[in-house]
Amino acid sequence: MIVDNLSVHKHQKVKDGLSEHPNYFLHFTPTHASLLNQIELWFSIYARKITKRVVFRSKEDMVAKIIEYIGLYDKNAKPFRWIIKETPLTV
Repeated sequence: MIVDNLSVHKHQKVKDGLSEHPNYFLHFTPTHASLLNQIELWFSIYARKITKRVVFRSKEDMVAKIIEYIGLYDKNAKPFRWIIKETPLTV
């Protein structure tokens, strides 16, 4: 399983649960590497395109709008195009 570095993934209960399933391993993404976490990319798109223009009147309204957006996104989803700007690193 690939997970980020959130402390909950390193909790003893998680370790205990994994010990019961020896075929499962946690692979952590590098710290500060949200580009590698696909859900972070999706959240970024959602935040830029939706949350700036929407007023949520309740938690239920927010959940309904998120589910509606997921449906629309799924119908029109396209693969991500990774573009890396070639800029020199400075120290």
